[in-house]
Amino acid sequence: MKTVIVQDTDQSIVDILTVALQMEKGVQICHRIKRVYPHLPVIAMSCNSNINDEYNKHGFDDYIPQAFRSG
Repeated sequence: MKTVIVQDTDQSIVDILTVALQMEKGVQICHRIKRVYPHLPVIAMSCNSNINDEYNKHGFDDYIPQAFRSG
């Protein structure tokens, strides 16, 4: 299991992100978050070399290149 830290001053945002992260991954979660909170930035993290092109077309606001792939 991966660990994700979810932090916001608005507890409802923390709740929706927590539930969404427990239920889904990747592109589907971005679409669900943007549907409920269109103003909320969604940032992807990947070691995929074409992450910028791939995630821009799916609605992510930015990305963080992951330097390594974990087992």
